[in-house]
Amino acid sequence: MSLRELINGEKRKIHKLDLNEIEKSNKNFYEAVNEEDYNLKVEAIKESILEIGLINPITVFKKENGKYEIISGHTRYNAVLQLSESGLIDSKIECIIQENFDEESHLKQIIESNIQRQKNEETNKIEFDFFEKEYEKLVQENRRPEGKKDDWIAKKLGISSRTVRRRRHHFNQDANDNQSNSITSNEVDMKKLIKKAIKILEKIRKNEDEIEREFNVDEINSMIELINILKNKVE
Repeated sequence: MSLRELINGEKRKIHKLDLNEIEKSNKNFYEAVNEEDYNLKVEAIKESILEIGLINPITVFKKENGKYEIISGHTRYNAVLQLSESGLIDSKIECIIQENFDEESHLKQIIESNIQRQKNEETNKIEFDFFEKEYEKLVQENRRPEGKKDDWIAKKLGISSRTVRRRRHHFNQDANDNQSNSITSNEVDMKKLIKKAIKILEKIRKNEDEIEREFNVDEINSMIELINILKNKVE
């Protein structure tokens, strides 16, 4: 048994694919979360590949267009790609091709394959929101998982049920704060627009004899009165 098989715990058929045959998944959000940390990780993998080779192959599935899309191993793929572009290794990468792949579960598999990695708050929220929606989807399809919702999400994320409840409260609080800030911003913008409109209409009224217009004085006065009512409601 090879070192790779000992590490992976099983013997799997490994294919060598050209890098040009492989496409990144647009569902993978991990590498974009913290660019500096991600680049450091890529560099560490590149050093390891040059020393002992790629220990853990990436996992892909074959698409209808004949290309292969990555399920897990985006960081390893980027490391191999950079080394290949530098002329340090050839343009092949070892892959495990997953058969009968369900594209609807693609994001789920990406998340599950990254459960153990270090994450920031943005990543935690994306994962949390995904499994919240996944649970509700199962309920709607009459496939409610056994046990409590928080316990199910906790198991999927590799955290405690208490942490699930704490994150939900935290994320909901952030959403409420953002909504409040958005409303406040909209109110400020509305006040500015109303004040600007009042000034324009008052200027038109004062210069009514000099300006060609479609509105008469009564119509302009009515518009000013309406805008003042709106202004008072905002304030």
